[in-house]
Amino acid sequence: LFDQELRKRQQTNYETPNTTEERQENKPDDLLERIRELARRQDALNRQQRELARNREQIEEEELKRQLERLTREQNELRQQAEQMASRMQQRQQQSQQNGQQSQQGGQQSQNGQQSQNGQSGGGSSQDGRRMREISEEMRNAATGLRRQDSQQAEESGARASERLR
Repeated sequence: LFDQELRKRQQTNYETPNTTEERQENKPDDLLERIRELARRQDALNRQQRELARNREQIEEEELKRQLERLTREQNELRQQAEQMASRMQQRQQQSQQNGQQSQQGGQQSQNGQQSQNGQSGGGSSQDGRRMREISEEMRNAATGLRRQDSQQAEESGARASERLR
């Protein structure tokens, strides 16, 4: 049994990428897919908020309260995920800047060219991180609107967050 487990672990180790470069190549696509998924979930949450606002008069107060609490929890979860993505983007940008500084210290012209390219792409990452923080703030406003039972504020903030995610 022990030998079987050991073989299984060794087999798995051979299948995983060993270099950091191979893993980093998948990260931008993974991040983009996470943003798309976040946008889909925000759209679904916006639809649920609109339906709840439309049917508010026909729903019992306890049920309304439960649904608002559920939507608030989901909105907060999406906001936390957006903040995590913003942090990752900011870390990437800082790493890009550090790599640029290291190559600049090398003193070779080809490395300096790469540094300026890294600086340009790093600026985009910084801007993307800032956008994700703004989206997170809109999500926070939507959750606040839900807590206050202000469906109009929640819907407007959620719609702005969803639009910015696209």
